[in-house]
Amino acid sequence: MIQSVRRLTKQRNSVKIKILQCQNDLLWYNNHIGEEFDVTVITDKCYWAKVKPEIFNCINWVYRDDATITEGNIK
Repeated sequence: MIQSVRRLTKQRNSVKIKILQCQNDLLWYNNHIGEEFDVTVITDKCYWAKVKPEIFNCINWVYRDDATITEGNIK
């Protein structure tokens, strides 16, 4: 099954998400509820968010059900 993937660039779209909850206590964002992150890729099931971009260039996924878009849009 092919997932729909939207890659975002600063020139076209800027999307931020806010973590609202965490389905699983073992996920990386469990201790980041209430924080906002910049999004680089959106798939059907998750957002790929930049984690600590000022320290290292890393992205990690967040279930879409656990976050909401606070800035920008995906259309």
